[in-house]
Amino acid sequence: MNVSRFAFVFVLLLLVCSSVFAQTAATTPSLPNPEKEKAVKELETNALDLINQVTGDATALKNWENRALIAALAGDLLWEKDKKRARELFRSAANELVQANNQPVDKSKTDSNMMFFAAFSDTSPRRTILRTIADHDADLALQFLLDTRPPKLQEAINAQNVLKAQPAQPNQQKNINDIMSGRAQQYQVQQEISLEQSFASKAAEQDPKKAAKLLRDSLAKGVTFEVFNLLEKIHKKDAELAKQLTGEVIQKILDMDFSKDESGRSIGMQFLMKYGAKKSQPKTPAPAAATKQNQPTEKTDDKTPEFKVDEKYLKDVATKFADYLLQANGFESFILFGSMMPTLEKYVPEKVPQLKQKQASVRKQMPPEMQAMEESFGSMMDNNTDKAPEKMIADAAKLPSFVRGHTYNQAIDKMIEAGNADKARGLLQSAPEGKERDDALAYLDSRLAENAIEKGNLDEAQKIINQIGSDTKRVEQLVGLAIGFHKKNTKESHETALKIMEDARRLVNEFAENKDEVAGVLRLAAGYAVIEPDRAFPLLSPLIEQANDVINATAILAKYNKRETMFKQGEMLLPQTFSYGGGNFSRYARELKILAQTDYGRTKNLIEQFRRDDVRVLLKMLLAQSILSDKIGFEGTSNFAGFDSGEGGSIMIAN
Repeated sequence: MNVSRFAFVFVLLLLVCSSVFAQTAATTPSLPNPEKEKAVKELETNALDLINQVTGDATALKNWENRALIAALAGDLLWEKDKKRARELFRSAANELVQANNQPVDKSKTDSNMMFFAAFSDTSPRRTILRTIADHDADLALQFLLDTRPPKLQEAINAQNVLKAQPAQPNQQKNINDIMSGRAQQYQVQQEISLEQSFASKAAEQDPKKAAKLLRDSLAKGVTFEVFNLLEKIHKKDAELAKQLTGEVIQKILDMDFSKDESGRSIGMQFLMKYGAKKSQPKTPAPAAATKQNQPTEKTDDKTPEFKVDEKYLKDVATKFADYLLQANGFESFILFGSMMPTLEKYVPEKVPQLKQKQASVRKQMPPEMQAMEESFGSMMDNNTDKAPEKMIADAAKLPSFVRGHTYNQAIDKMIEAGNADKARGLLQSAPEGKERDDALAYLDSRLAENAIEKGNLDEAQKIINQIGSDTKRVEQLVGLAIGFHKKNTKESHETALKIMEDARRLVNEFAENKDEVAGVLRLAAGYAVIEPDRAFPLLSPLIEQANDVINATAILAKYNKRETMFKQGEMLLPQTFSYGGGNFSRYARELKILAQTDYGRTKNLIEQFRRDDVRVLLKMLLAQSILSDKIGFEGTSNFAGFDSGEGGSIMIAN
């Protein structure tokens, strides 16, 4: 892990402790109702005051991204309490975006690789802010979408529409940089159209005619899968209008050139997968006993039939997709064969012999790892509903390492649900040795321990935890077990909980030297936040001192790294997603609220120990959010394009 990523982990882990214990707020010392209500009100007042302080402090930050994101987050938190003030904050965020469009582009941050990954990371401040606004006022978000659209993006939309109207031209892109830049631009255009159609869908829920106009206006720019969400909403109000519009949308898809239009091909695939997949089995009629007197019956709305797509449209799009696969080269079509074949068999059976012949020919050109990947991907597209977990474990050995662990875990989840945990263990022990296999065995024990704790089988949970091979997972489960005992709310159970916490503490290096050790200390703090909060605070102060050194060092190094995206102008950028390396920082949200409930002043003073203004602003906003909301950062904001930043570690800024 490089220093930049370590600093990012340090900041986000330090004061945000785990939602594995989402119910723990109920375990704080009980107070008489009047006192409890007074305490809750006082804490909310503190949080609202903190928001006002943070929005004032944020105006002094150097970067427009930070100022805009803080304003949007504050507006999101204040919406239910003060809509007028929230709209002012949203407008302030939009004004920052408009001003950013007029700033000169930093050429050092615009090489083709960075632009490509920035486009696909889907973490643009503009998109994050607009989605946040749309969750509350879609009309306002739609207005700001147009007001804040960068001129270059508008030019790209116009250029794409012109290109689609012209005859096909020979491909003149000569190098990989041109190809990557072109794809990044095409994806950004599709994201923008998708965002517009999403907001239109939200804004027009009560007015089908308005929705139809917005949809037709949007179709002139292109098609994204969001149009089908809009069609389904129109269908609820006006089925005939929805049917007519569906025909117009399908015609747009049929007019696309799948060989050149990657986004169009993706829309065609999504359309077939959603509306052309196997129909779900009809629900079994409720037994007579369920309809007897005094038994509640499920209410259904029989007036609006389910939105369905005409079989002719499905066949037309399937034919187009099959024709594309028959002509595409191996690398473009390889994965698609595995995922699309069941649907194509259903709608274009006459083309299946040719498709299977082409599929067999393509497979011969691919290495064994790619063949296993195709099979795995195909089953994942079908949610692995038809694949036995035993076969998943057997096949995982053939898969590349970066998907092997995920496949093992999927199989484990299935087998635990079916009550076959012992069989899963036997299969894993027989699987080829390696890190993924060992991690899977630890995951199995961890899941079993979680289940035992949830069911209150604490003695059984303790036996399982003792055999977990990973110290990291054992600490996590010991803390969960301690909280389980604490919930019994007796003197003996409290003493047992503290003893288990001491067992966990012995497995943790309190002078943390890497992110796993930082996480271990924070798991302890999370447990103590619930069981004995006074012991949580001393664990955090030493980490903050370490964090100050690491963050300052990273800020200095960032000046000499043009690819650094965590800092800009020496200032840390507020992240829009808290996903990191397969983890999710929303796991570390709830206990911050419990610490604040225990001692708000002491919790706030921990934040004041950070030396940097940018870090203090970020953490104060997260503290206010942890009190007023169940989210962390912008988590929960609609993610229309469906992408999150992952192991890249740094947050990509792509206005």
